[in-house]
Amino acid sequence: MNDLFYAEDVLSLKITNQGSYDDAADAIAQTVRDITRIEAERDAELRPVLREADEIKARYAGDLELLNEAKNHLRTRITSYYDTAVVNGEPPRRAANTTISQRWKAQVTDLGALIRYVYQNEEEASDLIKPDQAKLTALARKDKDNFDIPGVKAIKSTSLGVGRH
Repeated sequence: MNDLFYAEDVLSLKITNQGSYDDAADAIAQTVRDITRIEAERDAELRPVLREADEIKARYAGDLELLNEAKNHLRTRITSYYDTAVVNGEPPRRAANTTISQRWKAQVTDLGALIRYVYQNEEEASDLIKPDQAKLTALARKDKDNFDIPGVKAIKSTSLGVGRH
């Protein structure tokens, strides 16, 4: 059966009882096998092309590495000169083919002070602290129903594994 027609049939499958649940399980297992087979066929067809692409990239890698190193070196030297000249009150005029822009960034130097600031200015500053979602998720997985951090809730979801069991 054509994989796409099979996939279209599966998309209209309704699960209403144990029999249709079992049919859906068989269908997903077959779908996974079909995906694996088609990906293997695609990868086999791509392998020589990718190998050739890697060879072409390798031929140019040395030159590109040297040129990028030179570009980065020059960029650092030019911006350093510019910053020094500005501090000395003599900013250079713009050189051909260049644009100087100054960007600002923030660095947290005292987390406690930042937390106090956010607490005191919650309405406009609450988005300055970003929760560590990965750590919170790890705690929720560990604690499950006993997860208890104010302002955070544990959410349970159900997933389906397909393969040999």
